[in-house]
Amino acid sequence: MPPTLPPLAALFLTHFHELKGQEVVYYASLSDDLQAGLIEHTSLPSGMHLRDTDLVVFSHHGLPGAGLFRSRVLEGEGAGRGRRMGTLGVVLAPPGSPDDVFDLATPLEDLYDKLEGVDNPFSTDDPDGPAVKALLDSVWESLRAKTSDAPALQTATTVALRLSRGMSPAHPATYFSALLAMLGPTIITVYKASLSGQRILLYAPPPLLPLAAFAWCIWAMGLPPSSAATGGARSSTWLGQIGLMDMDSVKKRHSGWVATTSDLMYKSHTDAYDVLIDFSASLPKDDSDVRSPTTPPVAPTVLVTTPNDKDTRAKPTTTSATYAFKDLALYRSLVLLDQSPRGVHAETVGFSATSRAGGMWLIVFEMLERIWNLCVGVCEFALGRGQVGHIALDDDDIDQDSARHLLGADLVGDEDDEEDDDDDDEPLSGDRVPDDLARRGRLILDQFHHNAYHLYARLVSQAAGNWELTDADVRQLTGASRLSPWGGRESTEGRYWLALARAWNVEPSVADEGSEGEDS
Repeated sequence: MPPTLPPLAALFLTHFHELKGQEVVYYASLSDDLQAGLIEHTSLPSGMHLRDTDLVVFSHHGLPGAGLFRSRVLEGEGAGRGRRMGTLGVVLAPPGSPDDVFDLATPLEDLYDKLEGVDNPFSTDDPDGPAVKALLDSVWESLRAKTSDAPALQTATTVALRLSRGMSPAHPATYFSALLAMLGPTIITVYKASLSGQRILLYAPPPLLPLAAFAWCIWAMGLPPSSAATGGARSSTWLGQIGLMDMDSVKKRHSGWVATTSDLMYKSHTDAYDVLIDFSASLPKDDSDVRSPTTPPVAPTVLVTTPNDKDTRAKPTTTSATYAFKDLALYRSLVLLDQSPRGVHAETVGFSATSRAGGMWLIVFEMLERIWNLCVGVCEFALGRGQVGHIALDDDDIDQDSARHLLGADLVGDEDDEEDDDDDDEPLSGDRVPDDLARRGRLILDQFHHNAYHLYARLVSQAAGNWELTDADVRQLTGASRLSPWGGRESTEGRYWLALARAWNVEPSVADEGSEGEDS
């Protein structure tokens, strides 16, 4: 069954007027709190004049949205510049999530086709204006949400549960294999930035859809375990597409976010981001699917910013991102999962494991995990059981009841599954895993979440109830000796652990969050 539009928080139509620029033709929302704001700029980003159609994915007042852009050639008298460009878009009401908007292209196309049944869908004058308004009013009244609840908290577990119900071929998780191939080992550097609440900006000219999917992957792999979220961890915010009009608001955000832009000017504003990933040379300029490349992948440029310690008024400088030797173990495990045979699924490995199917490949993989020190202690995720006993929390200050309470929320699946279930070797049905990209995407994402689970367990165990990590604590986490000049609080690895502790509320934040920038 083709996807349909879910309950909406807002419906809009924007247009690029040849004299006025971007303008809002129609906008309807659930309340006055959901003003149009800068929706015309968000939905008509830079570079779209080169496209016939594209899907713009964004957030609006903290809610996920998508707009279908179309550009039509005009001929004859009154054709102006020869193009008519506009975007028909929606904002999803809770519990709509960022990954839901990637399925909206088809229903938006159907509605756009109806709009183009009139001579000029962007006219506000007779006779087309009233006809367009009547059509959109009827759609709005039929699809507007009954309530305006607050957005749901996003954690590794909530995402894993959604994916366990099945994925469409358009789901952004199907882009994980392509992202892994492009970034190589640097994907671990990006993952650590996402985990620790850094501001991550992805740049490329249109088409925008693959860039938006990569941004979702980076945001999703950095989500905290549910146990960390319960303890007050802050998840990075998924912003989607941003433009120059959003520059001031994103600079005011102190907590982590992941966004995309087609405005190259952002690259020079190094105070607007912590990590910039330039995909301009990596993504195809046409509509070819980046998930099925015909040529070897081109690695994007990954830049990280460093504050200017000598002049606090100067903008941060940028350097090319690198990765640590110890990052290669996690990267190798991702490559193995991406190349795993079709019989291996997320239900049998790691974070979402509820069975033991997988054969010899799974036995070898889990043995390598332990050799690489990725999966340590008695990890119930790897064992595929339904409840947590304890996860190597050996400190006397943390009893086993506390460990169960702390980590039990992270498990995905049926807690009553039996280890020797006769159906464990049954393959998943095709409607739950539509293609191999979906299976591999889930495996990669689950491995990131599995690793985050262990990181949080280590942090909690090392902190042992203390509110601040000492230099000795940080050295334990980084594996550095007391006399080593590397590994302390001021080292790169030490700063990462401290940022992770602050993002996950294991250590207090060094700066007051203050007021967040408003979503456009």
